Amino acid sequence: MVPTIQWARRVRRGLQTALVVAAGAFSVQAQAYTVSLLPAAQTVSTGATVAVDVMLSDLSSQGVGSYDFVLGFDSNVLGFDRVEDGFSLGIALGLVPTLTGNSLRLIDFSLDDPLWLASQQAGDLTLFTVYFNAVNVGSSLLNMLTGTLSDVNGDIVSFTSNSATVTVQAGTPAPMPEPGTVGLLLAAAVSAALARRRQPQG
Repeated sequence: MVPTIQWARRVRRGLQTALVVAAGAFSVQAQAYTVSLLPAAQTVSTGATVAVDVMLSDLSSQGVGSYDFVLGFDSNVLGFDRVEDGFSLGIALGLVPTLTGNSLRLIDFSLDDPLWLASQQAGDLTLFTVYFNAVNVGSSLLNMLTGTLSDVNGDIVSFTSNSATVTVQAGTPAPMPEPGTVGLLLAAAVSAALARRRQPQG
């Protein structure tokens, strides 16, 4: 009877140890990365180009190997121009943007060795920069509608993200030249034309 009780106690201790280890492993996997849209707020004039950096921070030792984001914006205020890769995934499939109405999907996948890639990803990473044209007066919210982020081993990692705001104001119209200036320019053009006509033909 005694050996049975001792065996039960050993099993119980083993299960408790396993639960502690599993809990520790889960806490590592549950670490949330941070995806930041920067700057968080900016004001531009119509016709200007707007740049928004998508940064990644708070990485674990497993780094990042791929992402699939859908960025939302107001197409009545901003027009998508282009996206530039931050080359944080080493040798990769290549950043692929897909525009659909008010959303922009951005996908990339690293082809590098996982251990080497993780060793190169220290500190904050610039995943990519999105450029928009300020087409109309108004305010546009930029935020992650959906997103998937994986570490270098292909395991899904959780992340938090912020929203950014772009405010577009009416641009300052180009100043019109003074009437006197227009007259002088016109007179100079006429004088030059008359001078050319008076030159003897060769």
